[in-house]
Amino acid sequence: AACVPVGISTQPADKSIAFGASTSLSVTATGNSPTYQWYAGDSGDTSGGVLGTNSTFTTPALAATTHFWVRVSNTCPSSIDSRTAVVTVAAFALRMAFGAESAAMLQSGQRVLPARLLDSGFHFCYETLEPALRHLLAAPEGGR
Repeated sequence: AACVPVGISTQPADKSIAFGASTSLSVTATGNSPTYQWYAGDSGDTSGGVLGTNSTFTTPALAATTHFWVRVSNTCPSSIDSRTAVVTVAAFALRMAFGAESAAMLQSGQRVLPARLLDSGFHFCYETLEPALRHLLAAPEGGR
């Protein structure tokens, strides 16, 4: 029997989630014995490494809007990249967790320390957003 190259009949869909939540993304593939490789980033960007290898992928807990996509392959050989699925973290949740000014910085991707805080002698515990959010998401209910 001839090998049938892979195709994607149902692309991964965009989702909206609450701050700190995860979600499942899925793809429906056609062709002989498809295999799956999920990545974070825009379609075609494999720099972050493979995150999952099934037709359904559960994201980690997210603190900011993140892009994901999947590469479907088989041994014909053939492969096809999905569209980029955007998982949006609700702005309301960001405003509640960080306040309006910080939420705006998170949503725009800025890594700016507010000058008025630095001028007043405030010291930031984390130089970048990622370790601060990781600490926040790992904190038990009710605080640190």
